[in-house]
Amino acid sequence: MNKRVFLAINLPEEIKTKIFNFSAKLDNILPKKSATFGKKENLHLTLHFLGGQDEEAVEKVKRACEMTKKAFLPFLLGLGNFDGFPNLHSPKVLFIDIQKGLDRLKKLRNGLGQELEKEGFKIDIKPFNGHITLARVKEKIIDLTDIGKDAPKNIDWQVNGFDLMESKLSPKGPTYSILKSFLF
Repeated sequence: MNKRVFLAINLPEEIKTKIFNFSAKLDNILPKKSATFGKKENLHLTLHFLGGQDEEAVEKVKRACEMTKKAFLPFLLGLGNFDGFPNLHSPKVLFIDIQKGLDRLKKLRNGLGQELEKEGFKIDIKPFNGHITLARVKEKIIDLTDIGKDAPKNIDWQVNGFDLMESKLSPKGPTYSILKSFLF
């Protein structure tokens, strides 16, 4: 049976709380049902989404992760600005970007991508924008440019590794669980 998997950096509880509190404010400002906000426990920073994979493929992912982690030491990441894809005037996705430590984050993502390719995976080659997704917008909403001043920013945390995650979909939204952690 296939597992829907991705690689991510999970956030410390205090960072999740600050981000979730900001998300709750946004949810109250926006028209009802105009956006779907994630659950606090699901807040994370995605490195690679790999989709449905069988057990053999998951083992290959684990090998790629083991190889990658050897090249890294713990590093700091820091929250940046509130923003939207493609922009805050007409967003489809609302997020907080990563500013501090972005170079190290990109090196980690690229290193994982290279090892995953060696294992036979096709990797997304779109430019990487390190971010934490807050919500997916379903219908046109108000311009949110001015809301960003209330977003948590300049908050740092130490990254000691990354996780292989499984996503199980349900009508109540996804549930994420750690399949394996890879510490530096």
